[in-house]
Amino acid sequence: MKLGELDPSCYENSINYHMKHKEIADVAGKFLAHINLGIIYNSIGEYEKSSINHQFALRYAIQMSSVAG
Repeated sequence: MKLGELDPSCYENSINYHMKHKEIADVAGKFLAHINLGIIYNSIGEYEKSSINHQFALRYAIQMSSVAG
């Protein structure tokens, strides 16, 4: 996050890596990838994309019966 504040291109790289992680991950990994994507999109002002990713994360948390999630 700190690197992205200094160099916005780091956000683009982070988005790419988290998208790849989301594609190959199990349910817990998809949860984490969506949380991270939501945080990144929020940081760059893409609030709709942030909200969508957090909604997906919530669905995975429910699927895992994760109260903390």
